Amino acid sequence: MTTLSVPSEDSKTAQVTDADLIRGVKEGRRECFDQLVLRHQRRVYAITRQMTSHHQDADDLAQEAFLAAYRAMERFDERQSFSAYLCRIAINLSINHLRRRKRWLKIWTKSREEAGDRTMGGKAVSPQKQLEQKELLSRLEKAMDALPAHQKAVLVLKVHQEMSYQDIAQTLKISLGTVMSRLHRARRHLRSQLEDLL
Repeated sequence: MTTLSVPSEDSKTAQVTDADLIRGVKEGRRECFDQLVLRHQRRVYAITRQMTSHHQDADDLAQEAFLAAYRAMERFDERQSFSAYLCRIAINLSINHLRRRKRWLKIWTKSREEAGDRTMGGKAVSPQKQLEQKELLSRLEKAMDALPAHQKAVLVLKVHQEMSYQDIAQTLKISLGTVMSRLHRARRHLRSQLEDLL
């Protein structure tokens, strides 16, 4: 059996693909799965963090996503996108987590305290402006919290992960029309909640 070598970042040789690593996992080489984790852990964690806004929950869900992927590896078709597969698992686990706890947590990555520390154009923000920023963040958090989980998932992938409509559709296994519809409803909801501030 040949050993799979993973080139260093500055290597000029061809990059080892996800499909190569997945085949290695199927052959029983655990180090190949470790490489897949290293390659995708930031993105998976970013999704779970944006969905839950809580580090410990996000970390647990990210680990759960990789565990689920590992358990299903024998059935995974390496011709498919492993990244999209992991994103779908992470989104589904996050949605289930939010439903179980019956709460909708903010996905805004900055806390209210951080909003008050921001500067504009290199100048310190006035107390009045800080108050307005905090109010805007608070209103945005509440509006996001009120979104149904399936709309929130599409919004996270589009806005925070900057995925295309087609990639979102493939990741969540829904039609392109459904992606556009959910995104439209989510944005309409946010606009209606923040109308007086826009």
